[in-house]
Amino acid sequence: MPDIYDVNRVRIGKVIERGKALLDGEFQLAACIVVLNSNREFLVTQRHPKKQMGLYWEILVGAVELNEKIKKRLYGNYIKN
Repeated sequence: MPDIYDVNRVRIGKVIERGKALLDGEFQLAACIVVLNSNREFLVTQRHPKKQMGLYWEILVGAVELNEKIKKRLYGNYIKN
């Protein structure tokens, strides 16, 4: 479950279940990675056909979970805590 933030990116002490709507003034932090190779081509993925917006193309993105650091979300096991 992700932490909820205010407009100043300060945690407000609230979490939300995935798929639930945020109230006005509430924000969820997300991390995005854009991979560009030496030919200036982007890495994109295609959504599973049975998922919402199936077969659409997308970049890698994910919600930052409760008490998770942005660097940990972006780099996973490639960095030390």
